[in-house]
Amino acid sequence: MGAIGAIATEGSNWSKLFPGIPVSTLTLVAQFQLPFYREYLLSLGLASVSKRSCTSLLKRGQSICIVLGGAQESLLARPGQLNLILNKRKGFVKLAMTVHNTTLVPTLAFGENDIYDQVRNDEHSTLFKLQDFLKRKLGFTLPLMHARGIFNYDFGIIPYRRPINIVVGEPIDMPYRSNPSDAEVDYYHRLYVSKLKKIYDDFKDKFHKDLTGNFEDCVYTDLEVVA
Repeated sequence: MGAIGAIATEGSNWSKLFPGIPVSTLTLVAQFQLPFYREYLLSLGLASVSKRSCTSLLKRGQSICIVLGGAQESLLARPGQLNLILNKRKGFVKLAMTVHNTTLVPTLAFGENDIYDQVRNDEHSTLFKLQDFLKRKLGFTLPLMHARGIFNYDFGIIPYRRPINIVVGEPIDMPYRSNPSDAEVDYYHRLYVSKLKKIYDDFKDKFHKDLTGNFEDCVYTDLEVVA
C-alpha cells in the first residue's frame, strides 16, 4: 500500500519531491496474466519484477521500486510490528552492480502493517502451512486480511484510516561489475541493510513509538570493506 500510494501514484507528490526521477513499481509476473487487471497495473506504471524487465528499465534511465520481502514478509505483517525478510534477498544488489550508474536507495514505510489485521497464522498452524505451500508452488500467497467496511468500522476489506510514513534514505553508489563476486555482493548487501536499520532507529520514535522491529535475521553486525 505504501509503494502504491507514495511511489506508483502521485499520492505523496513524488514528482515534486524527487523531480527528474521517474519510478516504476515492480510486481510479480503472474499479476500481468489476469485480463483487465493487467491493464489496470500498466495504467499505474507498474512493471514485472523479472531480471530482464529490471535490467531493461534501468538501462533506459528509469528507476525501479522493489518490495524486497514479498509474499513471505506479508505473512508476518501484524499491527505494531515490522518484521523484514532480507537475509537471503541479494539478487537486487547483484543486479544493481551489473548496470552502469546505478544506486541503491533504502526506503522504509512506517505504519504499513497497521492498516490491516491478519487472521492468526502461527508458524506451525495449518493455515500458515497452506499459505506457505501456495507461496512455494505459485510464487505468491494469500494472507487473510481484514479491516473495516464501507458502512461500518468493525469488519471489511477497506484499510483502516491510519497514516503510512515513508522515509527515503541515503543513496548507495554501486560500482559497475559485469560479474560481481559473492564477497562484493555480500558487502553491499550488508551496507544496504545497515542503512535501512539506521532509518528504523532514527525515525521509529517520530513515526511509530510503539513499533517493535525484528532485524535479527537480516542485519549484519560487522561491515568489512571489500578491496
